[in-house]
Amino acid sequence: MKLATEQAKAISESIPDDAGAMNDALIRLVQQKAFDTLLKMEEGAPMKEIGLMVARLSNATVKQKQWQVEIEAKVRAEERAKAAEAATSAATDGGASPEVIARIRDLLGIK
Repeated sequence: MKLATEQAKAISESIPDDAGAMNDALIRLVQQKAFDTLLKMEEGAPMKEIGLMVARLSNATVKQKQWQVEIEAKVRAEERAKAAEAATSAATDGGASPEVIARIRDLLGIK
């Protein structure tokens, strides 16, 4: 277990995972193992505990997807801000009026 923990830590430190791919893969692995376990269980199994596990996994999946959407939106907003700054800088250097610069920023969705 210690070796597996050290290996996972080394991988996570060496490979950036801004999109949460590792967490997504882990959730999918646990879901698959849970499904396999359910298929092998006999009748009378502790369904309350299994239901709770499924609910927690589903919640983790939803939160993971929400986090991914938030990160992607943040990255897009940062890219738009950089594009707006570059465009307004070029427009300013080219002698564009404040109205033209404001229009460029408006078109790029930057206030």
